[in-house]
Amino acid sequence: MLNQKTLLIFSPTIEDGGVEKNLFNISNFLSAKIDNIFLITANTNKKRNFDRKINVIAPNSYYWIHKSRLIKTLICLKLFINFFLTHKNKIVILAFFEAICLKYNCCFKKISILVLVF
Repeated sequence: MLNQKTLLIFSPTIEDGGVEKNLFNISNFLSAKIDNIFLITANTNKKRNFDRKINVIAPNSYYWIHKSRLIKTLICLKLFINFFLTHKNKIVILAFFEAICLKYNCCFKKISILVLVF
């Protein structure tokens, strides 16, 4: 097992499509290899598609499920900042939201975080 790193999967919106199917498959595969996996999303209704070992970080309310992608992204960025401030160890991020990661990729390189964009 790769215990020394924390894998953070950032996907503010999880809808029904091919990217989401890949998100489920990759996440569930990696949950057998890595102990510390966290998922940040605003769609808590899709939690059942993930392995139980994956820790889902999401808003406490179902209110955000039917909001726009921009609103979900802003809420998830707040959750990401809170997560980043509390986890000081090395973090590897799988991002299933290209626009946000490309915008902030230069900031993450300075803090020794690996960002993988899908």
